[in-house]
Amino acid sequence: MKNYIACFRQKKNYLLLLVLALSIDSSFAVQLTAEVENTLGPKACVACHKGSARSWKKTKHYKTYKEIPRKGIAKKRAKKMRFKQIKTDSLCVNCHFTAVKSGSRIKTVAGISCESCHGASKDWLRMHSDFGGRGVRANEETPEHKIQRQFQTESNGMVQLSNIYDLAKNCYRCHTVPEEKLVNIGRHPAGSDFELVQWGQGEVRHNLWHEESSNNPLPIIRLRIMYVVGKAMDLEYALRGLAKATVDSGYFQHMVERKDKAINDLKHIAIQIDNEDIQNMIKLVDKLENKVNNPEYQAIAEQVGILNRTFTILADGAQLSGLDALLPKPDAYNGDVYQP
Repeated sequence: MKNYIACFRQKKNYLLLLVLALSIDSSFAVQLTAEVENTLGPKACVACHKGSARSWKKTKHYKTYKEIPRKGIAKKRAKKMRFKQIKTDSLCVNCHFTAVKSGSRIKTVAGISCESCHGASKDWLRMHSDFGGRGVRANEETPEHKIQRQFQTESNGMVQLSNIYDLAKNCYRCHTVPEEKLVNIGRHPAGSDFELVQWGQGEVRHNLWHEESSNNPLPIIRLRIMYVVGKAMDLEYALRGLAKATVDSGYFQHMVERKDKAINDLKHIAIQIDNEDIQNMIKLVDKLENKVNNPEYQAIAEQVGILNRTFTILADGAQLSGLDALLPKPDAYNGDVYQP
């Protein structure tokens, strides 16, 4: 059965209103701190998603919980930033750990886990597990109930597999390291070389859009869309980083380089396929002046996000075969066969 988003694909006016409503990005630190209030931790998920949990426990995301605090380089960065405890300081916790509220304290309980990607689950976990009433199993759920359940869980904050833009957003908000002081003072790298297709289909496959109960590689028509979304997301978050920069060195220059690379990648994409959303992203940024405190950065980042979300919803991967030569090969897959 097609997922519920497919039911709205032809209603472009509705979709574009949805794009505008969901594209506003709040402050990174405030957003992550607020999520802690509603985070339950991976134990709330693994009881049902046993196969996913087995795969997760083989990943760097899982291992970071024990490994990061022991690393000498992490301790040096923490000392420069005057962090007393890596696991309890918010700047580290935001990206390297899963934290929950424990009384009046914030407590880390895992590395990067389920809610890091799918959103804090307090308000949606119960309905996510309700397949039509007491005793009804997932394979017995009616199509009508599934559409309703997915709509309700997403309305309450769950980022569904079909919501590629918001899932990717949860990747890039950390992999671009959106904290100037952490880079300039703590000497933390200014982002990784994260690539959505290569990494998202690598160590653990993220079967976006799939309705199947297996963890097979994504079909090429999905990978084409993912590739464009990732490059546009790189551009959006480079601009968001530039908007936060206060000095013309270090972090600022890294974000300029990231922005320029993303634009070049989008230009290569535009040569291969004719797409208005991509062309408009390039036009927005092509003549942008690189200077600290440029008020255009944040506004243009928002517009790039809207265009990217619109592309994600409306693009037909079957029409994007010109991108095939640009697609990177996924990293080696190390996970188990997925069992829901």
